[in-house]
Amino acid sequence: MAAAQTLYQKALAIQPEDALACEQPGYLMIEHRGSVNVALTLAQTARRGLPNLPNSADTLGWAYYHNGAYSVAAPFFEDAVKKVPDNLTYHYHLGLTYQKLNDLARARTEFEKAICLDRFALQNLLAALSKRSYVAYFSVRARIRALLIR
Repeated sequence: MAAAQTLYQKALAIQPEDALACEQPGYLMIEHRGSVNVALTLAQTARRGLPNLPNSADTLGWAYYHNGAYSVAAPFFEDAVKKVPDNLTYHYHLGLTYQKLNDLARARTEFEKAICLDRFALQNLLAALSKRSYVAYFSVRARIRALLIR
């Protein structure tokens, strides 16, 4: 992670508006508890330069999500899901966003799609969360189960 961040920082120092150089560091920063404000700026730059790339929509949505701007995040996840309907992560992020917006029916639909797409991948996602934080793991697991039971 540190080596990748160093390389991205060097690339951004040379070309700070390079969309490809902005997209991945923004996502990594969010995932590794970096500055969500810096991540949002990087994600916005990536989206401007790569407006049709689903990854840039997901990264920008994820940055808005982590900034608490759920209604702003939702259309970006919806765009990513529309462009790549078989991507588990996009459905999962959209489900989390709908959950925050208290739209539990749509959240459940997205979580069900994620599970149907690849149960093994979801198990891997939960396993990865469990390594980082048991609290995060059980929180996500409980939320998914609660939504599916309703």
